Amino acid sequence: MKVSYVMSKKVASVTPGTTLVTVGRIMSKKKISCVIVEGKNKVLGIISERDIVRRLAANGGELSGIKASQAMSSPVETLYSDTTLDRAVQLMTEKGYRRFPILNRSEKLIGVVTQSDVLRAFVREMEIAHEKMKDLAIRDHLTGMYNRRLFMTTLEKEFYRSKRYKTPMTIIMIDIDDFKKINDKHGHHHGDRILQSVGDIIRRQTRDADVAARYGGEEFIVLTNRADTGHAERLAERLRSSIAESGITVSCGVAHYPNDKSRFPDDLIRLSDEALYAAKRSGKNKVVSWSENMMEKENGTR
Repeated sequence: MKVSYVMSKKVASVTPGTTLVTVGRIMSKKKISCVIVEGKNKVLGIISERDIVRRLAANGGELSGIKASQAMSSPVETLYSDTTLDRAVQLMTEKGYRRFPILNRSEKLIGVVTQSDVLRAFVREMEIAHEKMKDLAIRDHLTGMYNRRLFMTTLEKEFYRSKRYKTPMTIIMIDIDDFKKINDKHGHHHGDRILQSVGDIIRRQTRDADVAARYGGEEFIVLTNRADTGHAERLAERLRSSIAESGITVSCGVAHYPNDKSRFPDDLIRLSDEALYAAKRSGKNKVVSWSENMMEKENGTR
């Protein structure tokens, strides 16, 4: 990172002959903590609030007659705008500098960077890195979708919330048909591209309120809450047909809550899985919703 990204552009310069009273007025008006002293287009020194306070103490509270050249810290080191932040920190540490005037390559004063500016920049970088690490921990590395761990954590919260407030929720389990054959025939790189493509379609078709994740292998899962049965089944059919347009087929198992068979979150997963395999057994590329009748029919055909 360059110092130009963190420097303050609110900078003022004065000549060596400017009075400290005038310097103080400039700092107060512009709400800045320091002023750069320049002479013949060259940075000669810096006057900070601390410098002014020291002069006040040394002169019994009087500033009249004192020039900028008498109060400035000098010599002063300048940095170019393309200097790295690491280099600025190194100089601050080695030489005890608290601030640097920043010049462009035409030697024109364009800003000032302070220890506080540098600290804020590093804190912000650490916050960004932390947020990235948190996001990586809940994402599937291949598809960029939420991972199974995040999904299960969310499912548990939503399940008991749905149970308490008697609101509907649905799980849609999605499995790519004949994925092993695809991998065996075209290779794993091709299979990875299919997984990414299916993941993209699922993300585009689901609402922000839905939670879509890669459940594992070629399986995906969607949690849709506060939506009726009809909405969830239409969503499952829309997902199936949209994926089919890409040349890949999937089977979908849908399980709604509330139902008499789901006392715990895992029960809802199990029912959606049963519905999924019913779709597989009935020819694939289908959406099947779990029901008692579905199970009776399944048992009757065995």
